[in-house]
Amino acid sequence: LYVLTRLALAKYLAESEGPMLFVVDDRLVNTDQVRHRRLIELLEEAEAHLQIVILTCHQQRYRGVQNATYHAMG
Repeated sequence: LYVLTRLALAKYLAESEGPMLFVVDDRLVNTDQVRHRRLIELLEEAEAHLQIVILTCHQQRYRGVQNATYHAMG
C-alpha cells in the first residue's frame, strides 16, 4: 500500500509540475509473482510521467520491464 500511495502522489504531482523522479527500493522483494507483475505493470504505465529508478539486489525480477535501462553497481 505504501508504494501505491507514493506512486499515486507522484503521478498526481507530475500532472501539474511536470516529470518527476520516483525511486523504488526492494520493499516488494518477498511479494508473490502476481502482485509483483501487477506492480511492474503499474510502473510501466507511470513511466510516461515519471522517471523511475529501482534499487534492487534482485535485478532478475525486473528483467523484461519495457523501456528500461539497467545499470549495475559494484
